[in-house]
Amino acid sequence: ISAIPPDALTLHFMAPGASQQFPDGLVHQKIVPCTIFSQVLFGSYEITCGGCTAAIQAGEAFLTPANRIMTIVHHADSERGGYMGARWIHFHVTLFGTVDFTSLLDMPLRLEAGKAGPIGQVVEDLLAVNPGEADDSLHWLVWRQEQAFTVLRHLCASAPMRPESLNILQHSERLTSVFSHIRAHMAEPIDVAHLADLAHMSRSRFHAFFKEHMKCPPMEYVKQIRLNEACKLLISS
Repeated sequence: ISAIPPDALTLHFMAPGASQQFPDGLVHQKIVPCTIFSQVLFGSYEITCGGCTAAIQAGEAFLTPANRIMTIVHHADSERGGYMGARWIHFHVTLFGTVDFTSLLDMPLRLEAGKAGPIGQVVEDLLAVNPGEADDSLHWLVWRQEQAFTVLRHLCASAPMRPESLNILQHSERLTSVFSHIRAHMAEPIDVAHLADLAHMSRSRFHAFFKEHMKCPPMEYVKQIRLNEACKLLISS
């Protein structure tokens, strides 16, 4: 793991939001190309994702990984005009430009209030920024990156690393050039033989090595990365 370069983590997308006007019984079913943290302010959620269902009460939050179908039911607070309120952040951070950072973590679907609170405060701080202040200044850029990595730090404290993730990290030096090439040439033809050359392996050995550590064949991985990038572009531009 010590071989991972300090610039291996990249923030690609981050969007906070909040609403106190969700009507009782509102159902959202969706799939998004980023990780979602959503904290209940009042009322409650019922969230189903990855075959699991959890009830999320006020102060608690749910965590969902990228590219998973989820069903969210909003339950109102009768004392708040029959509405439910929440604040959230959608974000996508990669390792080596293509590996979704949160995919390396065993994230719980439900995050208790004590652990959700610090991330919720980051969301609140991001929402408090005046749009006129969010320019291209270095101060804004650094502060925004700081908030994103604060979220990741709290996630790491609440979600242990998946056992299989250690394999990816231990062999990352061998695959770094492969990941970089995929990111740099995403909109161009990519040849698995060239990826094998970058990893200094034969094509057959590379195919087996990649599938063992990334849990899918190389070109299937490229397809997933391209689809994820297309989804991000659709929702952000």
